[in-house]
Amino acid sequence: AGFKVLRGQPFCSLCDVLGTAPESLDALALVFHCGSVGTRAVIWDGFLERMGQLGCSGPTQLRQCLTAVTNAVCDHSWAEFLSWAFDTFITSPAAGRRAALDRSATAQLLRTLCCPRYHLATELASFIEEHADDLIRKDLWLMLMHFLREFPDVAALKIINLEASPWPSIIDEFVEHQRFCQSAEASWIADAATQPLSGMSSSE
Repeated sequence: AGFKVLRGQPFCSLCDVLGTAPESLDALALVFHCGSVGTRAVIWDGFLERMGQLGCSGPTQLRQCLTAVTNAVCDHSWAEFLSWAFDTFITSPAAGRRAALDRSATAQLLRTLCCPRYHLATELASFIEEHADDLIRKDLWLMLMHFLREFPDVAALKIINLEASPWPSIIDEFVEHQRFCQSAEASWIADAATQPLSGMSSSE
């Protein structure tokens, strides 16, 4: 039986068997690896052939190698995967308008794809959700991904010169916001360190 019993079923049926959400990083990487147009597709013969190439005759074997598939996609096809993910989740454009993701969907996709790999992704996703324009075009999406790869954590932001920044304005605003938060936190810690401990008095 193996995968054949799932032929023609929605991809989410396989996700249920694997114990992963249809829009998780593992699920997205698997669908991309198998050449599908999205997670709403059904299990098709091409998928079964790709599973055979991986040496997976059924969900049990696939579950064991799912992490390896995800790592291979992220390590060797990252740029293509990001472009595919955008195209998969784009908001249906109105007539005459370019395809885009709304900022909520952008934030969610950032969290799904990047939080496991880049520590700064959580903060960037929240900032996009609160401060970005309503619609995110593909060129900005790819710039956000490139930014996270160049600057995976807060410490890396120190080298950015905002006066000569090559990044889009929303990224510059995010960097400025992060620096403000870091400065405020450092100031709070310094102030706390100079205050006497509660309940203690000096002895004479």
